Amino acid sequence: MKMLLLPLLLISILLSSCAAFKVTSGFDDLQANNFDGAILKCTQAMESNEEPSLVKRDGSYRTSMEFYSTMCIAAAFFGKGDFENSKKYWFANIKSSPQKGYIAYASLASMSYMSGDLEKAHYYSRLGRDLVESENYIKENANSSYDINMWKDGLTAAEQYYHMRLDFKKMTEEYEKGEYKNAITIGNSIIDREFLVHSGTKTVANNVIASVEKGSLDDLNGILPGDKILEVDGVAIVDLKTLAKVGQKLSHSYGSTSTAKIERKGRIISLTIQLVYPEVDTAKKLIEDAKTALASSTKGKKKIAGPWLKVLEPKTARGVKIVGNVKAEFRILGSDVDSLKKVTINGQLCNELNPSLLESTMLPGKVMMYTLSLPLSQGKNKFDIVAINNKGKETLQKIEVNGTAASLNELTQFYKHRVAVVIGINKYYPWPSLEFAVNDAKSIKNRLLKMGFDKVIELYDTEATRARIMRTLMDDLPTLMGPEDCLFVFFGGHGATEDLADGGKEGYIMPVDADVTNFQGTGISMSSIHEMIKRYKAKHILFVFDSCYSGLGLKRSGGVHTAKIDGFLKSMAQKPTSLILTAGGKNEQATEEKGHGIFTKSFLDVLDGDGVASHGGFILASDIAQQVRKKVHDKSGGKQIPQFGILAGEGDFIFEVN
Repeated sequence: MKMLLLPLLLISILLSSCAAFKVTSGFDDLQANNFDGAILKCTQAMESNEEPSLVKRDGSYRTSMEFYSTMCIAAAFFGKGDFENSKKYWFANIKSSPQKGYIAYASLASMSYMSGDLEKAHYYSRLGRDLVESENYIKENANSSYDINMWKDGLTAAEQYYHMRLDFKKMTEEYEKGEYKNAITIGNSIIDREFLVHSGTKTVANNVIASVEKGSLDDLNGILPGDKILEVDGVAIVDLKTLAKVGQKLSHSYGSTSTAKIERKGRIISLTIQLVYPEVDTAKKLIEDAKTALASSTKGKKKIAGPWLKVLEPKTARGVKIVGNVKAEFRILGSDVDSLKKVTINGQLCNELNPSLLESTMLPGKVMMYTLSLPLSQGKNKFDIVAINNKGKETLQKIEVNGTAASLNELTQFYKHRVAVVIGINKYYPWPSLEFAVNDAKSIKNRLLKMGFDKVIELYDTEATRARIMRTLMDDLPTLMGPEDCLFVFFGGHGATEDLADGGKEGYIMPVDADVTNFQGTGISMSSIHEMIKRYKAKHILFVFDSCYSGLGLKRSGGVHTAKIDGFLKSMAQKPTSLILTAGGKNEQATEEKGHGIFTKSFLDVLDGDGVASHGGFILASDIAQQVRKKVHDKSGGKQIPQFGILAGEGDFIFEVN
């Protein structure tokens, strides 16, 4: 397929479509494909330190010399195919005016795509799309003489295309590995999408348009460079707004047939065109091939695993005190692809109840709650839990519950449900990549599951976008959790600090798609964390961030408690609280050791009992923080000092250790 250079097309529109534009001779050279001349003149203009009237858009604002000069030079290097120098000037262009960086991001996306890096192409197009969807962009361009949806449509179409290509690559890889079910799932997600089709131009002169794009990237079938498109589906192309409307119309007819009237070398001819991506059609065929392979493979004929069981109570790691006639209260989640017929414990039928919204997410399939009370005796009590589905398939889980005379943890249940979110990001761009953040997050997940956490949500690398993190923390979890639950959130990745005008500081954690030139707008601020807390019903919340920044917005520093008596621990459990522990402050460098950051390694060691006493099988977050702070300080030679404090409330977060 022949590629069109989307950024050059739209820059051309930007500079040539408005009568109010006064364009420098450097841009004249750029439009004439005299790239060396454009580079020379724009470099001279930028170095002159003058402020000529480069552009005055409808009197709404004046652009800076640096912004338009770097744009011209970057676009010229782009036209020459010198991507390295083009990137250099596009990044300078973003720095000069971050809110207008969508032009640069479009070019960076195209260069990444043409270099074979789909992930970066998708990343840059998403950053550009976010900018043109902002209120600032809409307000700034409200009186523009060109259609402001043009950039939005172009970048959205590009992002969708890159996303589709990434998924198509994954689908092909899964198919080649013999993972036919995965290939089918990915393929269905591709063919079920609605793609935006955007039309753009290479040069504009009155009603002459050099080319119309397919999916914002490729020439429509049958249209050649140099063709003058006069009409599309009966609509005459007389100006850019008409062109934009045609693009919007085509966006609602992806895959359908349209007609175009063009002038080619003095002849007027009509063409039938179809706006499609070949990968989508290939995906359809690959789905059928995968279905055929799945039906004939031994792997594909295996029955789906199930039923599934999850014992919520009693916790097998803690004893149950025997005082008179004591019974163990069983709360068990059971599920199957369809539904379970029954669940029994030592042959006795359990009662079936509807689970809570949170409990319904803890197992795959259709989930139900099963309860039963059974007597306990001193010593080990063995129980066989059996789930049977409607097809007669059984799942057996054996557990032991100790009848013991231990002190605190026999009858204590501080939380009804324990939920965690772990986020780890290694593969940042253009932020520096990290080595151990994902491994840190996965190690935390494994430790929490061993400690009896009921549900752990995982987000790693490309999954950990700002939108995905905020949706999980701000939208999903508040609806799932209740007042007797606890929430633990771990983040391993970059952090940043903003110095505020009033002398204060605002801390940020950086999702994978954070913009290095605008981390304030694309990071997740501590102010957002405070807003999250207001939405949670959970009794105790602990944020542990393996990233360095200041500006935590603490209510006060976290105190260090010595939980010597059961009553104190229970008192802490009854009081709601939200706490935070971070790896360090502003300008501190998070260091690493033995496959982990030293902060996470220290945190894991303390959870395992290194340097902190267990009180009847429980430890407090404040005790953990004190010991982690000491360990990290010592290991880093004082270069990294974790911060701990209270965001809200009076209590403490309690871990149950095995």
